[in-house]
Amino acid sequence: MADQKINSAKSTNQNMYAEIVQLTQARLENLKGKLNLQASETTAWNQWFSQVIAEVKKQHEADIKFSQSWLDNESDNPTTPEKLVQQETHLKAHITHMQNQLNRLEEARVNTINFYNMLSKDQQTIFDLFWQK
Repeated sequence: MADQKINSAKSTNQNMYAEIVQLTQARLENLKGKLNLQASETTAWNQWFSQVIAEVKKQHEADIKFSQSWLDNESDNPTTPEKLVQQETHLKAHITHMQNQLNRLEEARVNTINFYNMLSKDQQTIFDLFWQK
């Protein structure tokens, strides 16, 4: 039973991974078109775009690893004390996972601010409105 859960989760996670990356790439390409970037801005865009996609991949890989770790360590019929230990272990791992997400978000904020600051005021408005959807 546990193996079925693991295999099902792996398949679902892999499909989600591909879809998330594709959707993010498509959304960013849409934004690029709306920004009407000049040739001089293309390098900054490419750098920011690459960083965003890399972070999306890292985040999703971390999510898969976290989920897999939880499934791998789950017993079929734990005793109450074992279940409590599992939950405590899971919550500690979740705290670490969330701290890693926060660290990635802080890095993404810095990268986005650097890109954003090189945009014109009109492009900044377009950028802001795009993310409000």
